Amino acid sequence: MRKPDSAGIARRATHCRSGSALMSAPTRRHLAPHHVRGVGCVALLLGALDPLEGSWIVLAGAVALAVVARPGHTAAERRQDVLAAVMIAVGVAAMWILSGVGGVGGPAGQPVAWAITLLPYPVGWLLAIWAPGRPRWGAPAAIAVGAWYVTIAVLALRMGRGEPGFLLGLAGFGAAVGLGSAYVTWRQRSRG
Repeated sequence: MRKPDSAGIARRATHCRSGSALMSAPTRRHLAPHHVRGVGCVALLLGALDPLEGSWIVLAGAVALAVVARPGHTAAERRQDVLAAVMIAVGVAAMWILSGVGGVGGPAGQPVAWAITLLPYPVGWLLAIWAPGRPRWGAPAAIAVGAWYVTIAVLALRMGRGEPGFLLGLAGFGAAVGLGSAYVTWRQRSRG
């Protein structure tokens, strides 16, 4: 086993002003992106609890994740982050436009076929939350978001509120989020 030389350690480390802690230059350089990724992931999860009102929080989180580079970030991973942010932006814009003209379905809304324009939002959210390099707690927390969607759909169906087709779609999406996040979690843990 190789012994560390004190000159090398002193050369690679920098004292904080108080002199009580040491932090290497590469660690300091990558600390901010690490925190921004965590905040972005939290924004994705919290904003998803209310997909309409929280859409701006989700969009801000996705943009933060797309902008911040992380150590070892490949070009393909960077493209995935940017694609997720663009998809979320397109879906959020469609959702707010449709909400502004009366929503989808019902007597005052647009035909249900217009709901297809909302698909980039959840697909982009899934791309963003399941992307490589996200905090290990992101996928397990997304299981709770999926369970929340299933719960909302079941309660609304039991109370007779909302369109059954939409609510079944919401429940299906929640189940897909939960199962997919469970799979991602399992893969992360099996890799060590």
